[in-house]
Amino acid sequence: MFLASFRIVAARPSARQSHRGEALSRCFFHSKQPLNLGSRTKNNNLILRRIIRFQRRFYRSSPPSLHKNPNILPYTFIGICCAGCAFSNYAKRYEPGFLEPIYRHAVCSLRNLREGRYYTLLTSSFTHFEPTHLFMNMLGLLSFGPFVVSVFGPGAFLVLWIGGSLVCDTATLYWDWLAERASQARVVKVWGQILRRPEAIVERRSLGASGSVLGMFAVYACASPNSMVTLFPLPVPIKAWIVVGLFAGGSAYCAVNGLFPSIGHMGHLGGMAFGAGWYYTQGRRLLRRLGRF
Repeated sequence: MFLASFRIVAARPSARQSHRGEALSRCFFHSKQPLNLGSRTKNNNLILRRIIRFQRRFYRSSPPSLHKNPNILPYTFIGICCAGCAFSNYAKRYEPGFLEPIYRHAVCSLRNLREGRYYTLLTSSFTHFEPTHLFMNMLGLLSFGPFVVSVFGPGAFLVLWIGGSLVCDTATLYWDWLAERASQARVVKVWGQILRRPEAIVERRSLGASGSVLGMFAVYACASPNSMVTLFPLPVPIKAWIVVGLFAGGSAYCAVNGLFPSIGHMGHLGGMAFGAGWYYTQGRRLLRRLGRF
């Protein structure tokens, strides 16, 4: 299964200019009321302290060039994804024998999980078969990856990439599991709605960086909801929060009604949900702790 190509392109934010003091507060929308940090539980404090320590260790152990140029980490991931796509297409055309290991170890599916290959929940995020799929995802990563690294740090980038991939594939495969039940019972209720086209949804493979990229876009939209982004290829600027709402609503509608079954609608929703949840549970407090909010 090919996750849908990422078709949202944003102008690269000037987050590098807003690192000091209260500059980020002036650049990005946030509530006028201060956050109530006194109600945090001990568990939340422990998790947050671990994230902060991870961020600091990552900065100390990473080269200074990464701090000056936030594009290095996204470029590295883009290079890995491009290499994976090139190898997959080479195997498909010249060495078909290599396709079976790719499907077993670099693509996520119900079969792989049932056979114990849980690592495919992560390795599938680096796998793309179609050049257009790769291009759209990497364009989105280049648009929002540097923002995440600049504002939240490289550790947050890794958390969003890994978490977005895990949640995306889990949501997609859960939908496949529902499809299996639908194919047996011919009808199944999802969120109170009757899935009327079970035959259109079959078990499929999940791959691509869509969940990770959409998670980063959700973080960008939560941090700067009134910034303007454009929907490729239409040169029409729209506020980021509106784009997220339209994308999420369209994905949910298509998933429930069985439209465009080759697209991982539930995976897209999962990636965006993870990104938004991370920002509101950890991201804002992380910014306050780092003095950037």
